[in-house]
Amino acid sequence: MAVSYASNIYTKEKLFFLKLLFRWNGSVWQLLWVDFLFFVLAYVSLAVLYHQLLSSTRRITFEAVIRSIGSIRTSVPLSFMLGFFVSSVLSRWWSMCMAIPWMHAPAFYAQGLIESCHKSKSDIARKVRITVLRYFNLAWILMMATISLHIKHRFGFMRPKNTREFKLTWRQRLELINSDAKVQKYFGKLITEEEMQVFARSAELSKDTDWTYTPEYWLPLGWANRIMRRAKNIGCIADERQFLWMVTIAQNFRNDLGIVWTYSEFNIPLVYTQVAVTAVYIFLFSTLLSTQLIESEVGLDRHSLVNGSRVDEPGSTTGVEVLSHIPILGSLEFIFY
Repeated sequence: MAVSYASNIYTKEKLFFLKLLFRWNGSVWQLLWVDFLFFVLAYVSLAVLYHQLLSSTRRITFEAVIRSIGSIRTSVPLSFMLGFFVSSVLSRWWSMCMAIPWMHAPAFYAQGLIESCHKSKSDIARKVRITVLRYFNLAWILMMATISLHIKHRFGFMRPKNTREFKLTWRQRLELINSDAKVQKYFGKLITEEEMQVFARSAELSKDTDWTYTPEYWLPLGWANRIMRRAKNIGCIADERQFLWMVTIAQNFRNDLGIVWTYSEFNIPLVYTQVAVTAVYIFLFSTLLSTQLIESEVGLDRHSLVNGSRVDEPGSTTGVEVLSHIPILGSLEFIFY
């Protein structure tokens, strides 16, 4: 879920960039800290193994492996692969966000077009507006509850697994929507008993059980069209053109909900995700080895030859030894990739 942070950042504030960089909620640090901890522990373990535990012969073999991996890993086009994958995921996420319909347009048009010139019918027009917007809200909730954990928690659809009511029937879910405080405040209820019977007949036709049936989100929009046609017939909508505008609003609302459902139902092909994830983990494993500091390359040569064998020599290389156990370059590559 996207986290809003722009309102908390002011460009005129001193060190605002650092405040943004070290923000925790929704940050890369919150996402990667566990994996990064394992990465650092693995790096330090290999560094201790190489610098402290391996014999001279095995140390030479370890250095050869590091050089080989370092020369091979740069030939993998990981940046191109990740760029394509991240671009696809981001564009898909943004398109889905832009497709989510809001109630502003239906409410705006309903307020302007569903009205009667006769005072005797003004109360009828008001009830028509409330009913139409009630159906729009119900359609939105039914759709978003199938894909959003936030909406499920909002209306109490999510129950602990150790309870008897872990799985709710479709009727129980609709009753939970009606019991919401804001629903009762503005609408009284979003769905009536007669409308529940329509869903019951739909469940029978689909041959689903009470636990597997999901109420169709587009049904309330069909009811809204029927109510608007009746409002047109009694004069609460002025003419056919304004009626068609309202129908178009309902159709666009239904299309947007359908797009959101399509994005949630049809994911990015699994093979793309598998290739990207596998490539990243192989690259990080190679980074774990190839970024190890080799003694001969950093001037940390503590050995001399005595009678053809390597003998340790004391030296003032404490700083380099400490750096050899800290994955500075590897940490940057881990975070960026």
